[in-house]
Formats: sequence, C-alpha cells, structure tokens
Amino acid sequence: MLISINISISEVLDRITICEVKLDHIQDPAKRHNIEHELGSLKQQLQAVSLPQAVLDLVPPLRASNDENFRMIEQVFACDAAGDFGPTYAMAARAAFRANAERARFKRQINLLLDSEIIEEKTY
Repeated sequence: MLISINISISEVLDRITICEVKLDHIQDPAKRHNIEHELGSLKQQLQAVSLPQAVLDLVPPLRASNDENFRMIEQVFACDAAGDFGPTYAMAARAAFRANAERARFKRQINLLLDSEIIEEKTY
C-alpha cells in the first residue's frame, strides 16, 4: 500500500542519496531489490522538477553526509552486538551525530534555496 504526501524536495533528495548509499553497502539481493524499487520511484517523481544548479551542487555533500552517517551507525551496531561500549562506540556515535547534523544543514539549505513550503526543524 502507498499513500501520497506533500514533502519537500530536500526530503526526496535525501531519500535518493540514502538509497544510493545503501546500494553501495548492502549486498543482500532481496534488500537491494527493495532499495532499487524505492530509488526508481523517487527518481521518477523527481524527473518532473527542474532544479537550479545551486541545489544540484548540494546533493554530493548531502550524499557524503549520508554515507558517513551510514558507516558510523553500522559501526555503532557492530560495537553494540559485541558488547563493546568503549572508545570506538563513543567515537562512532559522536561521528554519526555530527554527520546527521550536517545532513540537516544541507537539507535546510536546499529548502531555503527552493523557498519550500515545508521545512524540517531540529532541536539542534
């Protein structure tokens, strides 16, 4: 089942880059199939939109933030599974937090450039 909702372009770009990052890291064929399906759907919706170069220039750093966040969260999960809550766990958790904050800044910039009606707010 699917529903249609109004979301900002930054949210669509974020989901696209998250799917791309997942495809870089996930090997399981069934998971990849689901990710590819979502990515195709998102890209199809985005085709109807012409984005200014200033927004397109923010997509690679948004993707890099999502990649860093993905890698650090994977490290946090690995430490958790091993029962290791020492310096590696703390470093990865802090790095994930920083990457997520950076990601939020890129999304906000995109929203402001596009004069979006919907702007996500964070407490940080």
